[in-house]
Amino acid sequence: MTERSERDGIDERLQSVPLLGGLLAGIVSFLAGYLSFVGIAASTGEGIELSRETLGTVGWLFYSSFLVDRYERFSAITEQQLEGAEEAVEVEERREMWFNTFLDDEQSVREQLYLDGQLVEEAAFSEPANGVSLSFPAEVYLAIPVVVLLAVSVVFSYRFVGGGLRSQRELVARALVGGGTITLGFLLAALVGTYVFAIEGEGSVLRPDRVDALLFGFVYPAVVGSVGVLVGQLLHRPTFEETRTETGVETEAETGDVTDE
Repeated sequence: MTERSERDGIDERLQSVPLLGGLLAGIVSFLAGYLSFVGIAASTGEGIELSRETLGTVGWLFYSSFLVDRYERFSAITEQQLEGAEEAVEVEERREMWFNTFLDDEQSVREQLYLDGQLVEEAAFSEPANGVSLSFPAEVYLAIPVVVLLAVSVVFSYRFVGGGLRSQRELVARALVGGGTITLGFLLAALVGTYVFAIEGEGSVLRPDRVDALLFGFVYPAVVGSVGVLVGQLLHRPTFEETRTETGVETEAETGDVTDE
């Protein structure tokens, strides 16, 4: 087989990696991870109340498990006597906080003061945070998105990608393509979740940090999903004879294309 025909064969088999199946696998991974946290909350302590606030709280806990910080913002209009001003003026006080339940003992805080829409004062510091009581060690929660992503990507690969491969290069290429499709689905769900799990009040908001969600919503499925697709192919990899029959490849001896030396 020539190098060009071999490359064309690899391209055809890469095209067999289902885009829609990968997208669904990524979305299913996200939902399964979230539902795992709902199950833990429902089966421990006093159980769980099915309200928007409670489900939102479980949501940002799930985000914390793949390193996305909880983001809080409070803002209020007050009257203050600013330095250099003759009388009190109305200013907007804004306080922003970032915290990860499973990794941090303190939360990062940024306080800002705005006058007529212009930033006039800013301070950044850390302070003790009010976390939640955990029923299990933090490592258990941090492992959930990894285990779920790995399990779903292995099943997806075994069921839809298969193992009809004839080279390590093709094995790795399929793993990257399959992991990429899973990443698209997980990332899409993670970004939508930052709006679904937002808890908003008058002058306040509590939600997963969207910058972190964009970063880690890409990194986690890209790495774990690709590994899972690789493992799924290895588990389903057929013998050489089965692969040759599947792809219609024949050896030179079978086609009679053998040159005498």
